[in-house]
Amino acid sequence: MKRLTERERTEGAWPHVVAAGLAVEGDDAARRRLGEVVRILGARLSHLGEVPERCAYYFTDDYPVDAEGAEVLTDQALELLKALADRYEKAPEWTAAAAEEGMRAYAEELGLKLGALVHPARFAVSGQKVGPSLFDAMEVLGRETVVRRLRHPRKAVID
Repeated sequence: MKRLTERERTEGAWPHVVAAGLAVEGDDAARRRLGEVVRILGARLSHLGEVPERCAYYFTDDYPVDAEGAEVLTDQALELLKALADRYEKAPEWTAAAAEEGMRAYAEELGLKLGALVHPARFAVSGQKVGPSLFDAMEVLGRETVVRRLRHPRKAVID
């Protein structure tokens, strides 16, 4: 994997993404998104076959979740995420840097450490406790998807 270029990893992962039903042949937007995902994951990918499982949340709202990670979605965290979603919805720009800056500012206003927002936000948008840069992932997912997931994390996990 380390010897492959980013483009080669993207092209090699594409058939796995299609076979998993996350995209269809000819979906250029999904293929470009996969390129961004491969860029974000970088050396974290050990083989191309793991891409669908590790990256499903970039392509569908029906993605696998780390059930143990749901513990970060406390009642307080859910309220904070809804307020963060409101802030993101009104933000003048949507980039990884802007998402990070917005979250840092909100945490500071509340007198919280950044982790108090990062961990529940990561789980809400990806269903995972750990992963690549949350803010890069948020940029690729897009504002609309992030805001929706912050307001309504996977019901199957928190119900």
